[in-house]
Amino acid sequence: PFEAALHEALMGAIEDMRVRMGPIIRLKDEAEKKKARTEAASGYLQDWGGQVERQIGSGPFLAGAKLCVADLKLFVAVSAYTAGTIDYIPAEVFAAFPKLTRLVEAVRQHPKVAEWNARR
Repeated sequence: PFEAALHEALMGAIEDMRVRMGPIIRLKDEAEKKKARTEAASGYLQDWGGQVERQIGSGPFLAGAKLCVADLKLFVAVSAYTAGTIDYIPAEVFAAFPKLTRLVEAVRQHPKVAEWNARR
């Protein structure tokens, strides 16, 4: 019950990020892109990271030791930003959130995820 509610809340947070950041990521005008992404990195993404951080427990995953779909979705969503490949959004954008960072790294090191990444 609690884990299901947490899972749903985080799935909603991930969808919120996708909806909010999608148009910013697709901007073409360089000045507009820089302004929007810089503002998002210091504003919205910090707020989002803080909200997610407060929902993550002692880990390593959301449901403790068991990997769940929300962990994978968080991993994909956060990794897109921490890869350092999105102009004007620093790779350290989520550095202030140790539980989120820990969760993403735990997913990255999960044997099935590591195996999948190795085949790409």
